[in-house]
Amino acid sequence: MDFFPINTDDLQQFCEKCDALAGSKLILADKKISNLLKAMAASKDFCKMLEDCLKDFNYKLEFLKSKCPQDEKKGKYVIKLPEGKDLIAYVFCLLCEFENKERDLTEFLTEFYEYDELFTDGYLNFCNKVVVPFKETVIRLSSETDDTIEEPEYKLDYDSLDMAKDDYKKINKAYQALKKSILKEGLLSAEDRKNYIMVADAFIDSCQKRDKNLSKVLLVAIKYMCLPYRFLSSKAAQIEKIYNSPTK
Repeated sequence: MDFFPINTDDLQQFCEKCDALAGSKLILADKKISNLLKAMAASKDFCKMLEDCLKDFNYKLEFLKSKCPQDEKKGKYVIKLPEGKDLIAYVFCLLCEFENKERDLTEFLTEFYEYDELFTDGYLNFCNKVVVPFKETVIRLSSETDDTIEEPEYKLDYDSLDMAKDDYKKINKAYQALKKSILKEGLLSAEDRKNYIMVADAFIDSCQKRDKNLSKVLLVAIKYMCLPYRFLSSKAAQIEKIYNSPTK
């Protein structure tokens, strides 16, 4: 497995710049991209990593290979990123194209991330599918792994959940509303919807079985997986409110 050691402060700076880009708006994206690239260029460790990733990497060819037909819409394409260090090289080259005005970001979002579609946030879609994987891949390839088995600090021992029947009914109703919103969310793929519903189902099942620790963990998972999506996030917040404010 490829491994690129990166100074902790430099990695933190990189993550902060990625988060700033992903949490921004399209109108500010140029500045955020520039800040991210400058942070990488200022780090010797990042420069070494990029030198290795870009060696023998043909960006033009990889870009053509990454364009995949979108099944639902004929004539439309989506971008499928490569993996590992090729993903790092690909996204870095893409960001450099935006920085150098060799590729227009708005046109790119319109062509590949449905920026022109009603009710679809193309910029958020781009960030979730390009910027976030870029950050996560850099973190993964800059983190050493060994064979040491570490015991978890938090263990899911069973503890009875004290929940009134009326509270469970309220949570179940909110859970049903969340499932409907998941099925309607246009930014989720079919696989994402399946996984989101699986977590939601596991949560309501743990409530039904009065498993306090498991339901608490699954509620955290629901909260953060729904965070990027406004309608899902509001439904998750409603479930959390009921769960944390039981009827006395």
